[in-house]
Amino acid sequence: MFRVIFILLAAIFSPMLLAQTEGGMTFAHKEWEIACDNTRTCRAAGYGINEGELSVLLTRHAGVGQKVSGTLVFASFNDDEQTPQKQSTAKLWIDGKSQGALALGENTRFQLSDAQIETLITALIRDKKVEFEYDKKRWQLSGAGFNAVILKMDEYQGRLNTPGAILRKGNRSESEVLPALARPEIIAADVNKKATPVDLTPDQVNKVSHWLKPTIKAECPGVDDASDGKNNWKAINVDAKHSLIQVLCWRGAYNEGLAYWLVDNNFSTEPKFITSSASDYGDGIIYLSQKGRGLGDCWWVKNWVWDGKNFVVSEELSTGACNGIEAGGPWQLYTVVSTVKSLQDIDDDNAAVKELYQALEEERKKDNQLPVDKVMDRYSHISDNQTEFTLQYIEQNGEYRLPTEKPSADISDDEWQAFVKSDVIAEETEQRGASYTLVDLDGDGQRDLIIDAYIGGTGLFSDISVLKRYKTEFNPAGPSAQNGEFVPVTMYSLNGRGANQADYWIKLNGQVYVAYRNSTFGTDNIYLLKPFSQSAKIPKITIRYEYALALRKENEQPKEVVLDAAERSELEKSLARMSNQMLHDGLPVWSFDNPICPIPASVSKEKAQFYYTGDHLHYTVERVADIPVWLKGKCYVGSVGSLFGSYSPKEGVEAFMVITSPEENESFHTSVDLTGSRKVLSINHSRVDVAESHGLYAR
Repeated sequence: MFRVIFILLAAIFSPMLLAQTEGGMTFAHKEWEIACDNTRTCRAAGYGINEGELSVLLTRHAGVGQKVSGTLVFASFNDDEQTPQKQSTAKLWIDGKSQGALALGENTRFQLSDAQIETLITALIRDKKVEFEYDKKRWQLSGAGFNAVILKMDEYQGRLNTPGAILRKGNRSESEVLPALARPEIIAADVNKKATPVDLTPDQVNKVSHWLKPTIKAECPGVDDASDGKNNWKAINVDAKHSLIQVLCWRGAYNEGLAYWLVDNNFSTEPKFITSSASDYGDGIIYLSQKGRGLGDCWWVKNWVWDGKNFVVSEELSTGACNGIEAGGPWQLYTVVSTVKSLQDIDDDNAAVKELYQALEEERKKDNQLPVDKVMDRYSHISDNQTEFTLQYIEQNGEYRLPTEKPSADISDDEWQAFVKSDVIAEETEQRGASYTLVDLDGDGQRDLIIDAYIGGTGLFSDISVLKRYKTEFNPAGPSAQNGEFVPVTMYSLNGRGANQADYWIKLNGQVYVAYRNSTFGTDNIYLLKPFSQSAKIPKITIRYEYALALRKENEQPKEVVLDAAERSELEKSLARMSNQMLHDGLPVWSFDNPICPIPASVSKEKAQFYYTGDHLHYTVERVADIPVWLKGKCYVGSVGSLFGSYSPKEGVEAFMVITSPEENESFHTSVDLTGSRKVLSINHSRVDVAESHGLYAR
């Protein structure tokens, strides 16, 4: 097993070493290394030209338009006089020219601005001298291996030859960049928490020893097999049906490895081998924590969680090169990440979604049009201690800065100090400012931060981020916070044009959620998002409606054709048939497979294409259906559009129909406004992948 540990930890010493892991990829070359995890987030770390000086971490999440974030740490491990002492200021220098001071973050890590990151990367690519001033000295960052490592980052994230690539830019479309993947969700099963290792009985030994021998020979050379009677072999009860077999597999100068097999409690089936390098087991988790060297400045960490059937890898990481930066290593370079939820977590989410489901069902019985907003209002009080404020940023030298004065007396001095130290500026906002809310989102007694930033663009987007209060700062939850990556992670976005979306901060089952509604014609999809959860699956409520569509009474008659009572009746019958088809087949009620109107025999194949589709509707509306409309004995194409099911009990659904002629030489084009009340067909709830909905982000 020394061989495996050597491969994983020796990459930083090898001239070049690439390793594929269970979830991601690692690669090292000279003084730079990279680890990419199973969500496609990549973290590249570089080191000083001498050991024990400094390290820089560059992080980039997968997906189009993702920026690179940068964090700097100086060594604090050695007592050597050359090791820089902890200070509060640092500056970046490129070829002897100052590029400005870095922002001080938590745990004496420094954050590089976007401009500094761009300058740093350009300098490293071009082999310029990169230094960081600290404690009145300059410490040089090595560029050796940088290009090879960054090329691997671009390759792993599918950015090669795109405009967004760091090293090898090109004209390949950004749409081909690989998207971020959601974190896998592991449901931790209940275990026997009182279990302790006990010696295998002679009967257990007789049952399993022949199965264990091949693995012992391959993984644990020198260890006696289970039948030698020396009682080195232990059994640990996991639950009512399963146990672990444990043995000390190997021992080195500063590490040792335990081997584990999973077996049924009767020891009647072949044990399943898990690992030979574990450090411990407890409460349903097998832990692995191995030093890269005796100094303890670099580690390999891996955990397996019991899910009721198997021990599943929940995380794997290294803490960076053995470079003398700090005890335990400076970074967490993940190759496997996940969200581990207990059965209690799932029960809490289930209780929350059922509470909301029951409230919607009760309201439906009173009013079958179901005013969703009215139901959400009942749960909108999430805290008695909530402060909302809006800030306008100050622009200095092309960058936004926070104002110095506290905007509200309801913000404590401690909260304001944490606020100004944190990365809370929404850089992409069109309004040069953002709205903020301080409120306890997770019940830990400290107020967290919600950031609502209007981004604008053609979709009139707003991005909503949540930052958790950690000690003296507001940071993202999860590995990014632990690594010092202080970039706000967008929880969800709202599309103000070209969608029908809304968010409701509510409290269900004693916990705070965002009920995120993303609607289309005939359907409300409501997702329950829990702040700081990185779960890949979330509760969802789906409400389906049917509409009694009709022409609005205030409609003017189409100028080209005056509809008589019979034709108005036929038009409304067509709408009724469309609605009925939706009930049976769902959306959309249009395709390019069959003609909408009968094609006359005299029409050429080239011109027949106009009989398969209707008007090109604007991107801000939803195409609901293309249906035949008969006027004066002639067939026209009616394209029904909607503002994604936008509805009010008073006005009904907002919809319209554009009527056009499929005949190329007939310039007939008119529209009529439609309305109609809705009634609920069904309300269902389920658990779905985060990636299912537009506007939600895999976290």
